[in-house]
Amino acid sequence: MLGNKINDKFKSGQPNAQQAANQAGNAAGNANGGAGANAGVDNQAAQNQLNIAGAGSAAINIKSGETGSLISNTKINAKNIGVSANDDSFNGSWAGAGAFNFFGNSQAAKNTNVAIGGAVAYSDNSKNVDSIIKNSTINNATSIKNTATRDDSDVAAGFGLAVSTNSGNQGNNVDVAISASINFVEGDTHALLIGNTVKGGSIKNKASIGSLQVAGGLDIAGSSSGGKGFNIGGSAAASKIY
Repeated sequence: MLGNKINDKFKSGQPNAQQAANQAGNAAGNANGGAGANAGVDNQAAQNQLNIAGAGSAAINIKSGETGSLISNTKINAKNIGVSANDDSFNGSWAGAGAFNFFGNSQAAKNTNVAIGGAVAYSDNSKNVDSIIKNSTINNATSIKNTATRDDSDVAAGFGLAVSTNSGNQGNNVDVAISASINFVEGDTHALLIGNTVKGGSIKNKASIGSLQVAGGLDIAGSSSGGKGFNIGGSAAASKIY
């Protein structure tokens, strides 16, 4: 019985949900695309929107420790004695970020479009390199070599990219690409002979540092078409050695 009553109402011309929405929209004066007239979304509202694309990344590499060689409280009887501590490690960090806005011939292309790409690369390498002979007795040696060497490499590189495009002379494009590349190196390098008794020939005691540091960034900000374009690119690179 209930089903028959519902069918009778539709047969008699009662509006369904779609028809009711259309009638309400027309009654409110929204016959030409306004909300309710088509029970849908008014695409014209997109003219005043703000489109934002953003991307960010950070790469962090922190390395610390000790590289060492130690001879202590020892009696040594040898012709050739060589003690050394060497560090030739590689420490690197890379970060990249890209933000893009692409619009064709649409209402959205008339908007303000913002693309922001930012990247930070940080490399921290704190390490001591020590070669030590102490409180030892060395007899009959013709050659004694004690060396400490640090020849490591540190690289930090940040890349930022921001691009906006749209069709025709419409809309405003704002593109910002920023990157920072930072190297931080701290540590001591020592070759030490302390409190030893030596009976022998030549002695070579040497400490050296030949570290390589590279810090750099690349930023690209670009716009294509559009009514106005604003492009900002900036890169900062810093290296610090203690």
